[in-house]
Amino acid sequence: MNKAYIGFTILAFMAGCASPSYRNMHKLEDPAQVDTLMGIRMDWIEASEEISYRMRKLENEVDALRGYTNEKTDEFDEIRNRFNIIIKKRQELIQIEENLLHELERLQQLDKAQRKALIKKVNRFMGDLRKPCIQQNKSL
Repeated sequence: MNKAYIGFTILAFMAGCASPSYRNMHKLEDPAQVDTLMGIRMDWIEASEEISYRMRKLENEVDALRGYTNEKTDEFDEIRNRFNIIIKKRQELIQIEENLLHELERLQQLDKAQRKALIKKVNRFMGDLRKPCIQQNKSL
């Protein structure tokens, strides 16, 4: 028998193309050949089912890993966001410190009378800021 014909027949059986009249369709007259081909087809079906089962199992594992990865990515993003906030706050504090040092240098250059006048202004300003708070607390 021609090897190509046998190969085609095996492929046809493996693809599930066999009909109830497979003996006539493939022109196989020897029942042993038919049984051999049917055995090969059944082995292929069992192997195909095993492969399908393993593929589903791997897909489930991949999905589980994707979920874990997404969860860890979300945690990492949250940590990165917190770190960025901390960096921004630190930069703000550095800027405030630089401003305070500049003001301190400016204040050190003032004479005694100017310092006293400035302290009075600051105390008056702070008192003005406290008045609404004190009034609000009394009304509670």
